[in-house]
Amino acid sequence: MSITWLSVTLSGFGRYRDETTFRFAPGVNVYLAGNEAGKTTLAAGLAAIIYGLPATADPRAFGQGRYKNWDDPARFAGELNLQAGTQQYRILRNFANNRVSLQRLIDAKWQEEVGGEHKPGARKPNLAYEKKITELLGINSRELFMATFFVGQPLPQDENINPEIQQLISGSGAHYRDALDSLLAQAKAITRYTGRLGLTGQDMRNHRELELLEDEIATVGQSVRDSEETLLSLQNTSEELSTLRRNRQLQSEELQKKEEMLSGWQKWRNLRERYTDSLQRQNVLSLAVEQGKKLQGDIQEKKRRLNLIMPGDCQDADEMPDFATLGPTPLQTVEEAKEAAKRLHSDWQTFLADLEQLDLLESRLAGDYSLFEEAEPTLLEQLAAYNALRYRLETEKSKAAADFQRLRRLEEDCRATREDFDAEFADLADLPENAAELIDKKLQLLNKMRREKEIKRPTGKSWLPATAAAALMGGAAFWLSRVIWLSGAVAAATAFVVLYILAQIKRNRQASAGKKSLGELDACLQQVEAQLGQHAFADEAALGELRMRLKQRQRAAARVQEMAEALPPAHAREAVAVARESADNAYNSFLEQAKPFLRSFTDIETAYETWRDMLRKAAGLRESVASFVRRQGTEVEPGQLMTLSPAKLSYPWPVLASLAGVYDSRAHTAETLMSWLGQRDAAWWQKAINDAKKFAQTQQEATALLQEIQNCRQELSGLLAAHGAADLGQLQNVLTDATNRAVRILQDWEQVIEAHPGLPGTGEQDPHNLAEFFRNLEAETARLREEDTRLHETIRQLEIVQSRLQGKAPHNLAALQERQRDLTEKRGRLQREKAALKLAYTELSDAIQNFSSSYRQELAQKASEIFCRITGQRERKLELDENFNIGVTEEGRAVSPAQLSQGTRDQLYISLRLAIADLLAADVRLPFILDDPFLNWDENRLEIIGTTLAQIGQNRQVILLSHRQEYAHWGTHCQKS
Repeated sequence: MSITWLSVTLSGFGRYRDETTFRFAPGVNVYLAGNEAGKTTLAAGLAAIIYGLPATADPRAFGQGRYKNWDDPARFAGELNLQAGTQQYRILRNFANNRVSLQRLIDAKWQEEVGGEHKPGARKPNLAYEKKITELLGINSRELFMATFFVGQPLPQDENINPEIQQLISGSGAHYRDALDSLLAQAKAITRYTGRLGLTGQDMRNHRELELLEDEIATVGQSVRDSEETLLSLQNTSEELSTLRRNRQLQSEELQKKEEMLSGWQKWRNLRERYTDSLQRQNVLSLAVEQGKKLQGDIQEKKRRLNLIMPGDCQDADEMPDFATLGPTPLQTVEEAKEAAKRLHSDWQTFLADLEQLDLLESRLAGDYSLFEEAEPTLLEQLAAYNALRYRLETEKSKAAADFQRLRRLEEDCRATREDFDAEFADLADLPENAAELIDKKLQLLNKMRREKEIKRPTGKSWLPATAAAALMGGAAFWLSRVIWLSGAVAAATAFVVLYILAQIKRNRQASAGKKSLGELDACLQQVEAQLGQHAFADEAALGELRMRLKQRQRAAARVQEMAEALPPAHAREAVAVARESADNAYNSFLEQAKPFLRSFTDIETAYETWRDMLRKAAGLRESVASFVRRQGTEVEPGQLMTLSPAKLSYPWPVLASLAGVYDSRAHTAETLMSWLGQRDAAWWQKAINDAKKFAQTQQEATALLQEIQNCRQELSGLLAAHGAADLGQLQNVLTDATNRAVRILQDWEQVIEAHPGLPGTGEQDPHNLAEFFRNLEAETARLREEDTRLHETIRQLEIVQSRLQGKAPHNLAALQERQRDLTEKRGRLQREKAALKLAYTELSDAIQNFSSSYRQELAQKASEIFCRITGQRERKLELDENFNIGVTEEGRAVSPAQLSQGTRDQLYISLRLAIADLLAADVRLPFILDDPFLNWDENRLEIIGTTLAQIGQNRQVILLSHRQEYAHWGTHCQKS
């Protein structure tokens, strides 16, 4: 199948910023353009469309860094149209994102056959696209494509064919020796008996995969047999365990019933005892209620009798205060209590005010000001000087940011200068460092060659000596024929002629020397031009301009280097960045910590001082109230003081509480006592003093009755206290509760009997029967427990046996058997591989000679025919040894390619390329792309290669890229739009 490139379109690729299309015809195509006009870029673009453009930024490598247009093009893409046999295809590729689409023209419409992302050298290649390219072109490697069907300048000088081309020609993936070594290595990896196979001189010592596999098969087989025996024992043990566990489950259920019955018996006895106790307490409370009512009646009677001896203004015994509780001198006690109450009430009001103020302060401290309480000490120190610290951190942050920005500007200036330098002198990147010296040398060589040519060229007066010599010789002949005696004239003419001949001999020698000098200068010039590359063919004006640009590049490079050296060292730049980040972090961290305070306070320092002042005030108030509490003879919290009984406090609290009790005011807490005292005015205190005086007057007569009343009260209080009641009404409630509790216990008792059938009823009170029932139930429960223990021990022993058997058995016998089958199959596969490797090794060894005498001879014969045709030397032959090293024989004598002239070596290289292409043309005939490869060819050679290309163009497309106009008639001109 023949391949023809129809058109190539490039956008943003190399010199082609805008969309540029090249159209080609079958046969020989010629594209003529000046140097640096993009001819080589065209060939690179065609290869990039097919095989992709790597994303490398290295401008020296084949990739986007080298071929992406510098002027920021709108598109970076390419399109290739080609004819493959009778089918027409096109490849669309976006170099920017590596998207590719391979389409075929069907019924005048393009249909995609394969597409997607195709990255050169990617770990996950687009296999469908690469397979299609291989089917179409026969080559899926850009390097192999360029090495085979692209001929550039200067032509390579290698004396060995590209290894990839060797593989492509021979159809092998590697050299046959590598293949034999690979087969032998595979065989050695499989078996140690390579000597018996005839692959090595003797067997190896250590087992290889096959022998190790045999050992493993034996081991696994024994393990399978042992495991099967163990699993049988394990199965029997498991069945016995299952039976015992079922029996134990039945026993456990029966035991559970008995234990529940036993537990119910315990509840039965407990409820029976509680019910008995409840009935007893009910009886005791009934007696206590009757006795309390009797004592209450006695107290009323005695008060009535006491009322008869009370002063006339006391109409009721209840109005007569009982000052007996105040001691033997109630009048003195009341008078002293009056003064103490006055002082205590004042202190109490101060205490309450301090508590209220303390609660207010603590409420504020627990509010917004709790932020200060929760803060760390270091943060508190910072908040105390918030404004100064914030100003310092802002200053440090601003300074660090300014230093960093100043450094970034320096770095940016340096980078921009470097980028400007790279952009301005990018076209000079391929020139060597001594390019300026080479240009000077070339200009000097050109000047010398001009001077040599001027010396060689004859001057305008060169005809004078010749004319004079001819005239003298003619005159001499005339006079000799007539005047023999004029011998002096003849001598003069003869001398003149001799001198002229000598001058001509000297001039010829000078011309010969000049020609030799020109040849030497031309050789030197070619060496210089080879180093200058694509700039070698520029005229002297362009070379002068190029030299000036090189000087400018040197000065600009010095400026770039100076700016780079002016930058601080890397560690200093890193320190500046770290300092900026540290300052930012410190400032942001400080603000972040202070953020809660800023939300609550507008002035943090003032808020801090307020918080400290409140702490000091709260501490003083706590000390004040605590001191008041301590003076009252207790160590409780201030808030608890108000709930304490006055009897537990120091004087005068017990006395004042007793005085309040005299007037039937029950001051059970300090707070109620102080509330009562707050309501006593001076008139009341005077009345109390008068009552105390009256009590003293009637004390003797009423002492006995009061003592009796007190005794009755104490007995009644003791009776009430014994049953947890404050008065007779509460005692009656206690009796009612006891009666209800007895009823509830009886109900619970009856529920237990109902829940556990078999328990005695509530009417069973015979101790003998109850004891007998309990003994029988306990004996049956004990028997079931012993049986459960015995079964548990039996099961435990069997579980131990089961665990031992499980320890011997594999985790998965099926997996072990599967492993045995896999190993057996693997052994068969390895044995087959061993036999196949032996056969392959033997067959490949036998095929080596056939390979050497087929492909190499065919390639050498084909290349020799082409070499002879384009050189015109039929006695020359090209030879290839087994390593594809190139050799030449001339008239039976071996000649190294290095001994040939440059032009002949170029012809040799072209011959090999054409021969390789012919050998590869069996399946796919790809076009040839020639990029000005005939620099060292004379007119004769050019005429021969032109004819040869015309012949090749009949069966294969050829594209010739050049700047030389003499190739214009070689083929069809390419159309560029």
